[in-house]
Amino acid sequence: MNDTQRFTLFRKDLLRWFAENRRPLPWRADYTPYRTWIAEVMMQQTQMDRGVQYFLRWMERFPDVAAVAAAPEEDLLKAWEGLGYYRRARNIQAAARVIMERHGGNFPTSYADILALPGVGPYTAGAIASTAYNEEVPCVDGNVERVLSRVFDIDTPVKEAASANWRKPSSRKARPGTSIRGSWSWARSYAAKSPSANAARWPGCAKAATSASRTNARFPARKPPSRRSR
Repeated sequence: MNDTQRFTLFRKDLLRWFAENRRPLPWRADYTPYRTWIAEVMMQQTQMDRGVQYFLRWMERFPDVAAVAAAPEEDLLKAWEGLGYYRRARNIQAAARVIMERHGGNFPTSYADILALPGVGPYTAGAIASTAYNEEVPCVDGNVERVLSRVFDIDTPVKEAASANWRKPSSRKARPGTSIRGSWSWARSYAAKSPSANAARWPGCAKAATSASRTNARFPARKPPSRRSR
């Protein structure tokens, strides 16, 4: 099986896995760019079950971009209390005000314009553009990097240029929004178990299990959370 066939098989199985295992999370009921944005930022710094409660409370208090832009900062920080990194809440408000002032209150519709918002990095911009607008851009976080490096036996450090291609906006994906959500969800599920526990779920995992058990040190490792925009 060549690389193209492996990737095609992996994508097909990934989409099937997500259809069968997706969790009924509140932001998945309506993939608007605003809801996707808030969910992505919140989930970057808290566990899923806890984050769901924060998301529901936030949406009740700030249902749209206009509400965030107009809110007193202390109200936003109070709603964010317990999530840490208060700068992220301030960045959300700064971005909301840019949307109101420069985009007429309409959320930007392209990866480039979303990336230009205050506090929005490539990961978050990719998540919003692919999920809410089905734009063909990647959304790759540390979980996805670590898992893909094992599934496809990639030993080149993921931060190096050659292996960073999966982060580039030119990386095209079938059904981008669904592929992104599936990749992230599956990676979290896979990373929670030993590689060998997942070998039966996808043919490539058997190779990954053997390789990882022998030379685990050469694969990307988890790093402490960063304060930089994602």
